[in-house]
Amino acid sequence: MVSQVRLILASNSPRRLDVLHQLGLNPVVRSPAVNEAYLPGESPPAHVERLARSKAEVVAETEPDALVIGGDTVVLRGNRLLGKPEDEDTAVEMLLSLAGREHLVLTGLALSGHNRTVSAVSRADVRLRNFTEAEARHYVTTGEPMDKAGGYAIQGLAGVLWAYMGPDPIPSLPRWELLVRENTVRETTFRKLACNWLQCQENSVDPVHLEWLHVYNTKYRNEQRGVTETFLPSSIRTQRISFETTSFGIQRYRMLDGNGEDHKDWVVGHPMMFPNFNYSSAGIHEFIQYRVPTDDTHTLHVTCYAYSAAPGAKAPPQSTVPYRYEPTRDSDGRPRLDLILDQDMAAWESQGELVDRTREHLGESDRGLLMFRKLLRGQMRVVAEGKDPLNVFREGAAGQNERGPAIEHLNFGQSNADLVRNFVQIESGDSKATDDIQRVLNTWVT
Repeated sequence: MVSQVRLILASNSPRRLDVLHQLGLNPVVRSPAVNEAYLPGESPPAHVERLARSKAEVVAETEPDALVIGGDTVVLRGNRLLGKPEDEDTAVEMLLSLAGREHLVLTGLALSGHNRTVSAVSRADVRLRNFTEAEARHYVTTGEPMDKAGGYAIQGLAGVLWAYMGPDPIPSLPRWELLVRENTVRETTFRKLACNWLQCQENSVDPVHLEWLHVYNTKYRNEQRGVTETFLPSSIRTQRISFETTSFGIQRYRMLDGNGEDHKDWVVGHPMMFPNFNYSSAGIHEFIQYRVPTDDTHTLHVTCYAYSAAPGAKAPPQSTVPYRYEPTRDSDGRPRLDLILDQDMAAWESQGELVDRTREHLGESDRGLLMFRKLLRGQMRVVAEGKDPLNVFREGAAGQNERGPAIEHLNFGQSNADLVRNFVQIESGDSKATDDIQRVLNTWVT
């Protein structure tokens, strides 16, 4: 019989503890006293690895039957080493030194037990957006930066670094099913938009825009280029729509011409996770979109693409998740319309930086839009009362979202072989992962 190994985290870091909890582990926490001063001539990578090993080994000496995890992190901007800020003014100064610039985050990790220690160092190149001193001071007043190297907290999930800049306690990451699914190839794209984030979200809650924006646009462009239809048949028409509020936001449904009530587009639907997530599928790939406001009139749009292997097949392993920044306009300054998402973004930005909603004339297809606005107002009241809004997950609380809203593979009447053949010209753009993606998609052909 194999006995259960006792696991100890040699750190008081709530971020490291949360990561272990996300993995289904429940370690005992010990905080060893270790001198964190640099040794003469010691490089930052060597420093964080040594400290991680020291923390793990100090605890392991008193816990010979346990496995002990140690860790340490430093932030480097150029040749300047940024540790934990000593006071609020130092924290503000640190944050402003990182604003709009790239820097390096080094993390040492060690595992010690049974008279042996193994260790490694990971590195992440990080770029923070530009922000003002007032924004930095507001963040510092939350207390969040004071115990963190560089004055801010980040965690990684699905190829994206997540920063939390709210008050304690820090919530868990939004581990939607698509973000944690195994046997999956991923890719991340970033776009900078000149419009308010809500314009992106409100467009996504409209299921009818599929035919008006994408079908007609694609048909016109194909006619101009003299090519046949490749993805969106011109016969697509929306016959019925429906919406419902859920535990995570809004679920929207549509029935297209020729589909019955058993079609996945009507049965499964498309989830929108409050407040700024959109979860969708186009044929045999899926994606989550994050609409991150950078100010009132600009948005950072992040798309996490996921390509899962067919049942019984294996996806190629990924050591890192490739990413790229995509322009929204071509070399002549005109909106790009070649990809489906580009068409959406052209619609968002063409409304102006901040649309005047007092001049709207809403109709039947806008029921989901009204539902979303009511949800937004209601959750604003929840925050004003000092409570957690929807989709803020606390450690150990009910409703953790590892099994969050799932989308099944949808297709618009095409065979898997057609979708695989047409993928590159439809959705990949200038992909850095085309070969791996193509290999995954090929598993669906048979």
